[in-house]
Amino acid sequence: MVNIDKPVMVSVEMDITTEKLAENHIIQLNKNLQTMMDDMPGGFTLLRLLNDGNIGVEYVNDSFCNMRGMTREEIMSTEQDTAMNVVHPDDRELVRSGIHELIASGETRMITYRLRHANGSYIPFKALVRITKNESGDILLNVYHTI
Repeated sequence: MVNIDKPVMVSVEMDITTEKLAENHIIQLNKNLQTMMDDMPGGFTLLRLLNDGNIGVEYVNDSFCNMRGMTREEIMSTEQDTAMNVVHPDDRELVRSGIHELIASGETRMITYRLRHANGSYIPFKALVRITKNESGDILLNVYHTI
């Protein structure tokens, strides 16, 4: 046994250059995707079907915000779990049945409905809707909006 009278520091070093390069690459890809989504013509929303039958907002692009006369923060804070509430009351059943048909068929479909604008009026939208699932199995709606 060695008797050491002075404190000893032991260190292990690892080269994480590869990991940092991969992380920076992912960050850049995410920035590119965000720019592409915000610059695309027409609105895009990523919605999640909730267990209570409502729709949660996961993402909205700048064009969709402009169409609605709202900021992203306003939409996310007021409609995060209640997006069906901004659909015109006369169109809600049409939207619900359209979503159920999409889930059953797995196809992409066009749905026409009205959404509430920030000024309180309702704006007609044509929406191309595609159903996907996330890694947790939640049903997601990819919605491309035009007026």
